[in-house]
Amino acid sequence: MVGVSKAFGAFNALNRIDLDIRRGEFLTFLGPSGSGKTTLLMILAGFEKPSGGMVTKDGADITGVSADRRNFGMVFQGYALFPHMSVADNIGFPLRVRGVDKRERQARVADMVDLVGLAGHQSKRPQDLSGGQQQRVALARALVFGPELLLLDEPLSALDKNLREQLQFELKEIHRKTGTTFVFVTHDQNEALALSDRIAIFNHGDIVQIDTPERLYSAPCDRFTAEFLGSINIFKLKNPRRQNGSIIGEFGGQVLSAPALEGAISSLLSVRPEFLDVREAGPASDEDGVRAVLRAQVYQGGSTILKLATADGSELIAMRAAGQAPCVEIDKPVWVTWPRLRGRLIPENSLSREVTEPLTTTMGGTWKITSNRTA
Repeated sequence: MVGVSKAFGAFNALNRIDLDIRRGEFLTFLGPSGSGKTTLLMILAGFEKPSGGMVTKDGADITGVSADRRNFGMVFQGYALFPHMSVADNIGFPLRVRGVDKRERQARVADMVDLVGLAGHQSKRPQDLSGGQQQRVALARALVFGPELLLLDEPLSALDKNLREQLQFELKEIHRKTGTTFVFVTHDQNEALALSDRIAIFNHGDIVQIDTPERLYSAPCDRFTAEFLGSINIFKLKNPRRQNGSIIGEFGGQVLSAPALEGAISSLLSVRPEFLDVREAGPASDEDGVRAVLRAQVYQGGSTILKLATADGSELIAMRAAGQAPCVEIDKPVWVTWPRLRGRLIPENSLSREVTEPLTTTMGGTWKITSNRTA
């Protein structure tokens, strides 16, 4: 997608979004409420018209093509099942509309029932199903006609935590088996990390970064992305300067360092909580560290969250695996240390719409939104 905008009166919901969608990928739109992710999905589906730019498919302009003629599947947050129809009839409805004969329709519905794990439920009505089963029906109905693109608008948000996690695994497996291109909207960071081949981070109508989950998590392009995509500790360095390929600066009376970024010097050093160690001993020769006070420990089953405060009032969060929480007392001074190579500098200015890998397709074509305005 390249350069689409959308305004609702004086409010700009999208600011010339640039993005290509690769065939066969699982792409997630992630961002807070009001960031523009669902608006872009609706434009891609054909339910909204862009204020500027155009949607293209393999080079052909489809901006004026209605939603029902785009051959895209859609899974809504509220399922939108027909209450008077059985599971089989709900799934087969898109085929009946397209005039598929009864025998083929029954065969394809049976395949979908097996794919989404609904064997034995074909004759039930939606009201007789659990929330997770209803979501499977909606997914099967959206896939049964073989769409080129499947759009999913926060389809798991109404489910409880355990069922949501179960369906995440199933959704990823269905994507693998079908090879269909998935575009998924969510505001849940963990969900995006678990499911996606790539994630597009939205903020105030812009895509601020797009990349693989691993690279987004380890190399965020700005502070918003770093803080939105999981917990992170950020140290504001004093007097940052270059030294032997690193940036060094002072924080809390200690000299901290991280590999230098290209371009301007950044004073924001970040460390993810899982890389922090809390102990009485100071940093080793290959570590950095600061003094802090342990304020609280929060047990979470598989891990323990440690909340700390530095002398200037900065809050830090460390994460330890279950059974490895440090033997230190609350309100006692400690060292918070981390391997020096785990520190990452964050650019101080947002790289809006900058991407960290090429947007060209590797799988035989793209859906694209292109601007019709000159730069």
